[in-house]
Amino acid sequence: MMFDQALILRLKTLCRNVYLNEAPERYSLPCVIVSRIDVDPTIDLDGWDGTATSIYRIDTYAASAKDARALAVKIMADFKQWRDPSFQALDPAGITDVLDKTTVKKLYSTRMTWQVFGPLI
Repeated sequence: MMFDQALILRLKTLCRNVYLNEAPERYSLPCVIVSRIDVDPTIDLDGWDGTATSIYRIDTYAASAKDARALAVKIMADFKQWRDPSFQALDPAGITDVLDKTTVKKLYSTRMTWQVFGPLI
């Protein structure tokens, strides 16, 4: 199983509403949106070995800043103990609290970036 698939399945054990890249027009809170934002293939003198360091952005959204942060903390705690053959290393790279102002309501989120090393394909 590729890491993308393993990541989505893992997140769905922590939050019912998990979306890849963007939420649908009618979404439910709380939710998680995950995006792969960078890939750096591992290349040495022998060429590419099939592995890469990838950066994933995982945003938690909720009706309050407290709930968005609590979901992010839950994910961080889970990832700290997660072991899976789809990756060799999973490390936090950053966390930021965000307030999105929409035309309908305020939407609170916590934006996390995670660095993953492992097979790309």
